[in-house]
Amino acid sequence: MPKLDIIQTSHVFQGLSTEQVHKIASISGEQIYEAGQSIFRQGDRGQSLYVLEEGKVILEMGIGPRPEHGRSPQATVAVIAKGEVFGWSALVEPHTLTLSAQAIDRCKVIAMDGIQLLELMDSDPIMGYKVMRQLSEVIASRLAHSWQLLLSERGLALLHQAHGY
Repeated sequence: MPKLDIIQTSHVFQGLSTEQVHKIASISGEQIYEAGQSIFRQGDRGQSLYVLEEGKVILEMGIGPRPEHGRSPQATVAVIAKGEVFGWSALVEPHTLTLSAQAIDRCKVIAMDGIQLLELMDSDPIMGYKVMRQLSEVIASRLAHSWQLLLSERGLALLHQAHGY
């Protein structure tokens, strides 16, 4: 599927004009990641917003005391499917990645330079508003899902501790 189609069908970019999508595509490039390859690591600076074109990506969070310093146990927070975005920290201060992303299988992604995308959004406030509004929906959804995971895990641990399950 052409890069323009993937961008246009992604939730974050739906409702943008063809001209706006062309501008975004002009600052985007396709990248390939092999199965098991890291795309980015939690704690690094977010430089690109990604849209998954092919394959699957897992988003993981280090659950150790200082996950940004060395290897710690990882908890899978989300599985990204075709058309979904990840790496939103490239657009949100302080631009620190809150999760790690790893290719589950061979993946093709569209990577958008975060600085250039922010500049485009500043120069076209209507586009910027639409993108940030829809991006905030993605962030809120992932946060709610993370809370559900945390509560279910914590709930199971408390049941185990209290009742010996």
